[in-house]
Amino acid sequence: MDIRGVHQGERRFQGPEVILLDTHAALWLLGGHRRAESLIASEKPLFLSPVSVLEFRFLIEGGKLRIAERDWEERLAHDRRFRIDNCRVGDIVAGSADLSFTRDPFDRLIAGHALARGYRLATADDVLLEHLPRTRVFPL
Repeated sequence: MDIRGVHQGERRFQGPEVILLDTHAALWLLGGHRRAESLIASEKPLFLSPVSVLEFRFLIEGGKLRIAERDWEERLAHDRRFRIDNCRVGDIVAGSADLSFTRDPFDRLIAGHALARGYRLATADDVLLEHLPRTRVFPL
């Protein structure tokens, strides 16, 4: 699977004008759920963390998410509604270091990714919405 997306040196989009999708936000967007309408209406650049791609795999392997297509990862990597943002792992970990309020490792890493890049995180997760700065979230 090619999830190269945006590389460290390719930072045309920066800061709060960029929205990083939490995993459930990406699922809603992919499924055409009404909760994703505000993302589309925002007309902001949308990005997905490779951490979410891994979380999709965990959900599928655990039987919590069913996807019929065998090539779902390739389709995800080439979806035109968002891009995969390949932030360096060290930056994600550094952004996640002080997020001890969540015990979910995926939430912690995805929020850390958003913080490391200066992006807003599109989420409906109550814990993230409660603890992250209001200027760093895009509530769904």
